[in-house]
Amino acid sequence: MSVSPYRIPRSSRYATLDAAALPALRVETGAVVEFETSDEPYELLARGILVEEIGLDRFNQVTGPLAVKEARPGDTLRVDIPSISIERA
Repeated sequence: MSVSPYRIPRSSRYATLDAAALPALRVETGAVVEFETSDEPYELLARGILVEEIGLDRFNQVTGPLAVKEARPGDTLRVDIPSISIERA
C-alpha cells in the first residue's frame, strides 16, 4: 500500500459531527487522504476500566473534519475506501 501525502492523525478527533468545526485538512477533489482512528476507549473497557472513568465523550469519536476545496453546501461527495489497516498492540 502506498502512503498518502495527506493524513489526518488520531489527535484530530471530535465527539460529534459539527459543521462549525474547523477543518483539520483542506484538499482538492480527488485527493487521497489517510484517516487515523483509535479504539482506545474500547481497549480500556476490555482491561476492566469503567465507562465512568473513561468518559462517554471518548467513545465513537470521528477523525477530521476534512474540507474539499471545490465542494459546496448541497453537493454530494463520493468517498472510496481503498484499504483499512489495523495496528496490533
